[in-house]
Amino acid sequence: MPLYGSLGFLSRLFDEGAAAKAVRDGACSIYHGCCHNYLYEKSEDTLEALCKSAFFVLRAKYFCESCLYVKKMTELAGLLCGGDRAVLDLWASLRHDGQGAVDFRAASERLISWSSEVISEYS
Repeated sequence: MPLYGSLGFLSRLFDEGAAAKAVRDGACSIYHGCCHNYLYEKSEDTLEALCKSAFFVLRAKYFCESCLYVKKMTELAGLLCGGDRAVLDLWASLRHDGQGAVDFRAASERLISWSSEVISEYS
């Protein structure tokens, strides 16, 4: 059943602490999932799903750093740099170019490394 109306009443529950927890928890999930996929499944579909999850982590991370909420991937891409931008670009490649667009091993290692750095930063 669709819900109508505003969820504005929930906004008081969202603060920097909640965003930082979302970043840390999301990065931990990505790290775990990516390590498992890299070692056992070797699935590009799973890698793409993990990169999609990374978008939400990147959005929360950017909110923590700037206090600005960015809704669109294209807007976020223009604001990120370094490893954060590389992970977002990785998802864009997988999403638009399909399977085989990236080297599975290199992409997995990039995502594992990035998520590890985020975990360290937000722990």
